[in-house]
Amino acid sequence: MILLCASYALANGITTHLWVSEQALLLLPEGELKSLLSSEEGHLGLVNGTVFPDGGYAVGHAYGEAGHWEPLQSAYRSWLVDELGSPPYDTSEADFVGFFFGMSSHGMADQVFDSMFMERSKVYEGVLDPSLDESSDILLVSQGGGHDTFDAFIPYEALIPLYAEQGIEVDEDTLDDGHSFARLEPFVVGTIGADPDAVAEYAALYPWTNEHLLDATVFGSPPLEAQVVAAYWQELYRRMMEDIPTEVPYLDTFPRDGAFGHPRGLNDVESRITIVFPRGLEANLLGPQAFRLREGEPEEAGRELPFSVDLFYGQSSHVVLLTPGEELAEDQRYTVEVVAGEVFDREGGTFPVGGAFSFSTGAAPKTAAGGEPPQGCGCRSSGLPQGMLPALLIAWTLSGRRRRQVSAPLAGRLASAASLRAC
Repeated sequence: MILLCASYALANGITTHLWVSEQALLLLPEGELKSLLSSEEGHLGLVNGTVFPDGGYAVGHAYGEAGHWEPLQSAYRSWLVDELGSPPYDTSEADFVGFFFGMSSHGMADQVFDSMFMERSKVYEGVLDPSLDESSDILLVSQGGGHDTFDAFIPYEALIPLYAEQGIEVDEDTLDDGHSFARLEPFVVGTIGADPDAVAEYAALYPWTNEHLLDATVFGSPPLEAQVVAAYWQELYRRMMEDIPTEVPYLDTFPRDGAFGHPRGLNDVESRITIVFPRGLEANLLGPQAFRLREGEPEEAGRELPFSVDLFYGQSSHVVLLTPGEELAEDQRYTVEVVAGEVFDREGGTFPVGGAFSFSTGAAPKTAAGGEPPQGCGCRSSGLPQGMLPALLIAWTLSGRRRRQVSAPLAGRLASAASLRAC
């Protein structure tokens, strides 16, 4: 029987979010940021911040949705700079800083996954019940390992006033309750993911996802999410140091510059072009004037093609989809241009420097080498006999740092969840 254990939205599951953050940490270049997030304190903040936004869904509170998005995250970044100064940071402050980078990982990863991988799953599988986040979490555990449990950390003194400024009233107990569910999910999913029979049920529902989840050639897959998150972190850290927007026109593109074999079909999910921006965008000012799609190399003045523009999650989101308005030609190179000064961020600023990338619908030269998807995440799968789960779930929830006492309603919900198929 398929079970919904901790499914809050059609996006990455919490264990996948942790996998992405751990991978992004490995992908960071050596330097201050990687050292900070790799420290014991920084990593504690990172994993807690990574799971934090989904806790709001578990307790039905608006703090969770707001925690996914740049307005709240940017306010927290400003709080860090105001309270701690600009980088570099001491390890005694690393948990607060790591929490910010975990939240930013969660928000960006969901946008990348949803706009590309989930959109493909809808086409190739057409199944959204049980939700993709739960299923992909369990399938990822079976393929790449789960995540260890960790102590709780929430920067209440920063977040509660920042939420209030956005009109969201939340207290420590509510944050604690939601965060307990968020921290519980990897434990439960790790156990189910170690059960071959359960994994087989999920794989049967989502065969395409099961086959491509860790495939770095599939747009929006967790390995590519991690690459985007690592680039996003570096931009955020630079802004903490300089407090000025970047002049880089985009973080990443799919297809990448110079790619071959881009699909040609009209209204084909695979022929879409995706651009990921380093700042949340102003939806009302975004339109076709901000981009150009034309035949030929960047330096050529080829024929321009029609296309539609979709800011995938609307106001303050980062991912733009361009859908060609006609079938692409066979064995043709195309250039996509981001027009300088025509893309506005949510604060009214523009990207003053334009950029261009090109791709081909033709086959790659035979000498071109293919990339390999990242392997593993420095995590390990967890598993316990089913009979031990109900008591252990509640005991483990009570053990976290900064938890005072689990509420009676929360304990009841945990016990109820624990009684269902070892979850």
